[in-house]
Amino acid sequence: MKWLRKVRFKLGALFGRGKFDAEMDAEMRMHLELRIERNISAGMSAEEARYAALRDFGGLDQIKERARDQRGGLWLGHLIQDFRYGLRLLRKSPGFTGTAVLTLAIGIGACAAVFSVVNAVVLHPFSYPNIDRLMVVRSVFLPTGSRQSMATGDFFDYRHESAAFAELATSNSKGTNFIIGNEPMRLYTEYVTVNFFKTLGVRPFLGRDFRPEEEIRGNGNVIILGYNAWREQFSGHSDVIGQTILADGSAATIIGVMPPDFQTFANSNYGPALYMPITDWGSLRQNRGRDNYQTIGRLKDHVTQAQANSELNLIASRLAQQYPDTNKGWGVSIVPLLDDMIDFARPLLFILLGAVGFVLLIACANIANLLLARAASRQREIVVRTALGASRGRIMRQLLCESMLLAAFGGVLGVLLAHGSTKLITSILPSDLPGSANVVVDSRTLIFTCVVVFLTGMGCGLAPAFQAAQVDLNQALKEGGRGNSAGKKGLRLRSLFVVSEVSLALILLTSAGLLVRSFLAYENMDRGYYRGRDLFGTPLALTQKKYNVPQNRINFSDRVLEKLSQLHGINSTAFSSDSAPFGEFAIAGRPVAAPGFGPPARFQIVTPDYFKTQGIPLIHGRVFTNQDAVSTPLVMLIDQGLAKRYFLNENPIGQRLKIALDDTTPAEWREVVGVVGTARFNFEDAVQDRIYIPYRQTPPLDSFLEVRTTPGAFLDLHAISGAVHSVDASVPLTVMFGSGSEDRGTPGVRRLSMLLATLFSGVALLLAAIGIYGVMAYNVAQRTSEIGLRMALGAQQRDVLRLVMTGGARVICFGILFGLLGALASARLLGALLFNVGPYDLLTFGSITLAISVVGFFACLLPALRAIKVSPMVALRSE
Repeated sequence: MKWLRKVRFKLGALFGRGKFDAEMDAEMRMHLELRIERNISAGMSAEEARYAALRDFGGLDQIKERARDQRGGLWLGHLIQDFRYGLRLLRKSPGFTGTAVLTLAIGIGACAAVFSVVNAVVLHPFSYPNIDRLMVVRSVFLPTGSRQSMATGDFFDYRHESAAFAELATSNSKGTNFIIGNEPMRLYTEYVTVNFFKTLGVRPFLGRDFRPEEEIRGNGNVIILGYNAWREQFSGHSDVIGQTILADGSAATIIGVMPPDFQTFANSNYGPALYMPITDWGSLRQNRGRDNYQTIGRLKDHVTQAQANSELNLIASRLAQQYPDTNKGWGVSIVPLLDDMIDFARPLLFILLGAVGFVLLIACANIANLLLARAASRQREIVVRTALGASRGRIMRQLLCESMLLAAFGGVLGVLLAHGSTKLITSILPSDLPGSANVVVDSRTLIFTCVVVFLTGMGCGLAPAFQAAQVDLNQALKEGGRGNSAGKKGLRLRSLFVVSEVSLALILLTSAGLLVRSFLAYENMDRGYYRGRDLFGTPLALTQKKYNVPQNRINFSDRVLEKLSQLHGINSTAFSSDSAPFGEFAIAGRPVAAPGFGPPARFQIVTPDYFKTQGIPLIHGRVFTNQDAVSTPLVMLIDQGLAKRYFLNENPIGQRLKIALDDTTPAEWREVVGVVGTARFNFEDAVQDRIYIPYRQTPPLDSFLEVRTTPGAFLDLHAISGAVHSVDASVPLTVMFGSGSEDRGTPGVRRLSMLLATLFSGVALLLAAIGIYGVMAYNVAQRTSEIGLRMALGAQQRDVLRLVMTGGARVICFGILFGLLGALASARLLGALLFNVGPYDLLTFGSITLAISVVGFFACLLPALRAIKVSPMVALRSE
């Protein structure tokens, strides 16, 4: 019927000529035709019958929507079919599939592993709620801008007068002697204000928090256990609440246990953490000196950091007028907690993430080259499919499905590799790095990996798919008919990928080389003290209750040193103060600076054999003796750096300096009796000058026992522990560690960055070498007939060798050129992280360039040697 053909023609034009019948089911068409015929029988014109039928059937819009749904279903079906076909092809090529999946797994796994570190350390190091409202509050010396801990007396004024903070708390970390059962032990303890956990927004998961009255001495000692201490020292028993233990000789009751994911921002040097309230506020309220208390506050809602900073600095200016001797020139600095704790680690970790990104890019370039070669070998299949009507989009989709499958398989294997490597990375990370214990492959890492997998699949497959889809049947026959199935465009694209691999590898290797050179310069630089493997040490702490009298501490140290000297294999022993606090000094006969403006130094309390044990040489004068006691004139030793800086044209021996060892003791004049070598325990410390005080004149409670054995002698830990406990069985002795091998100054993050950067750059160099070899080998294979023809016409083997090597050298030279430009830019970014190495170090740049050139030379040489063995007759016969 004419009208029906007209309707079908219009519907065909609406949905695409020839597609309407294919996309609408037969029942739908039948009902539509019956309604149109019924409307015409009722007296409607053909046009009226058509529109009425469409309206009754559901409307033109619904017809269009139904057709779109059917087309979407067909597209999804084709996509599933493409994935199934891709799986079959990959299954038929196990060598190609295994190589590609393993290569991608290395790149994706490295990215996932480093991201897990960045996620735990930089992005989410703490589990505090609304962490962006937590601020670290420190005193700042306005003339220099240096930030220091806040005086406890100032803390009370700020907490009382500030309206910007909902809570303001402070804490101090140190080791405490405990007796649990009958066993003495030294455990890391954090002394906190009672609102400390409330400020952080956390609560114990067993028991209760501190109460305000427990901040007053005499209301009973209470303890909240860290999760590790609860598990290790109390076997995780829930009935631990209410138990009593001895803390520094006094009974303390356990009232709570913190959750397993809780981690404070204080450095842990003594193992599991416990928490006790600060109770000696009588003296602390009057203290205006800078000490080791860390202040943290939670801003009120709608209060900005700038507003809080302005408010506290107004209070600081008032305190400077009220207490000019201690507070003049001091202000307040407020920094977000995350920025304060991880600023030193963030640049290195993000550089590592960029390094593994380079490794992944090199891996992608390698896989893209493999896919290009694979697409070239399948060109006949692609030509046939194109001739039968397949569109370019369909061809690209098929090839992209295959690359996405490779990326997915590589991602699964990469996650497994990342999961296994996180334990290794955690063991390398320093224990005091926030979040270092929480490095795991979690949901955030999996989401990141999924994004990387998608980008990798697209990055690997897009260029090969686009190249393969640009099929010109005539041109394909011209280029492919004589064995050059790749075509010139394919060869150029593969060479471009190799150039990018060489460039990225050179950038990564140069950056790693600078980090390694910096680390080695740090390690090998003369520090002025002995760092051999026969020097050991351990912290020792005496309780205030038992050793309140200084002579009792002297007696303890004398007896321990005497006992240790009788042990076989002990060369020398010494005691020193457990820390070297920062302070100021004044020089007799010179103008006295205002408080806070005097020359700085670090004060170390030592026994006479300390310098022999540490290998610090005597330059002038004498070292301490046992006669330097409380009853004799006060003396000191200074290091060579301080002597050169302040007594350059004078003899420092006999000079008198005035120092105060801490804020609770008055400043005293001491005479310089000797100058020793400069010992730099931490190169990153702004204050390196040291003043040494005789142990017998000011014996500390917290000390460090140094033991140096004779070379090759066995260190008997039980004998050393027995010697200490024979003097006092209640003094805990932690496991001794090698003071010489211990790196007191180098941050663990620097070491981690050096190790991982070296590892990743090695992988990058290997992948680049494989990429160069693959392209050259494929190029030789495709030019077999040309090489055979040249040799048949009289070309010598050296001519063929020169031909192949020249092509490889051209690619490598371009890669090195672009790589050097990128390396210069990256070195500039690394400049602030380097130590005693310039960012444009010629030795590093030259050695890395030479290494890449040598690797590229051998990667080109092997295919070239294969090329000169081509038999002209065999090549021409195959042609």
